[in-house]
Amino acid sequence: MNDLILQNKDIDTEGAEQHGTSKVVKLRFTRKQFESFRDACKIFEIVSADEGFPEFVKKALGADIRVPTIARQFVNPIVDAPTKIPLKIPRAQSDGPKKETYFTQPIEVTDKCEMLYGHVRDDVDLRNDISTGTTCLTDVRVMVGKYFSTRDLKTDDGVVIDDFMRDLAPDAISNNKDLLQRINGKYVIPRGDKKIMAGIVNEVAFGTF
Repeated sequence: MNDLILQNKDIDTEGAEQHGTSKVVKLRFTRKQFESFRDACKIFEIVSADEGFPEFVKKALGADIRVPTIARQFVNPIVDAPTKIPLKIPRAQSDGPKKETYFTQPIEVTDKCEMLYGHVRDDVDLRNDISTGTTCLTDVRVMVGKYFSTRDLKTDDGVVIDDFMRDLAPDAISNNKDLLQRINGKYVIPRGDKKIMAGIVNEVAFGTF
């Protein structure tokens, strides 16, 4: 079992624990339930990226709510919820050989991959031990995502590209500048983007875009 703890002073739930002015609600998941919950949050993230989503929320609530407020109060808490679960989800055990996919097949660790790992080594749980010289696309994708999240580069508008990431994956970024947003002098990967992120992962994993 794995617990997700929600804390909000506006929660009105019978049986909730009282902590100061806030009420804490614990949701308990089995591994299978957590996987379904995580997938649902991912689907919600994709749906919320639609340009018509803010208007839908306003109509549903019958209130004129600002877009940043919608992101802060509704979208971000749901999208980030799976990351709030403190315990690791045990992987299903199988007597047979582990099934490999294109994303989990072993690939050689590149210099770019080692550089990225040096920034997130204490924050990630990977399938492969980087020190053995082997990684996979899934591990690289996890490291890229963790770098952005631990550096507070995720915003309501998207993901900010800092100097390190620009130097790490220059081709993936420069070849997609027409898709990037320019906000406060910085390039931002728009919310819901898949192409640029995939390009960054490939460039880190294989050394080329």
